Amino acid sequence: MMPSLIAPPEPARVPGWHRRIGPLPVLNALRGLSDYAAPRWVDHACRIRLPDDRWCYVAEPYSLDTEALADLAYLAANGWRVTVTAERALHYPGRTVAVEIVQVLR
Repeated sequence: MMPSLIAPPEPARVPGWHRRIGPLPVLNALRGLSDYAAPRWVDHACRIRLPDDRWCYVAEPYSLDTEALADLAYLAANGWRVTVTAERALHYPGRTVAVEIVQVLR
């Protein structure tokens, strides 16, 4: 049997982050923000369903300030894997960075 020349589909990117699950309620509680707010650095937000059914929450800000880095450090210290990379940014590549946040399995 010949191997397929068609690549498997890319995971679907869903616009926005969940309001009541994921990192957003954690960050809002930390910063005293309402359920309908988000930290300034959560720009061009989306989420991707991973093969193990967890969500990867993605933000693509133009920059990360001290407050954003403190937020990411807080998440990393409290059960989340945080990755910041320029090469994975899809929104305005070269000007934004991709911030990927995934809850660590326990």
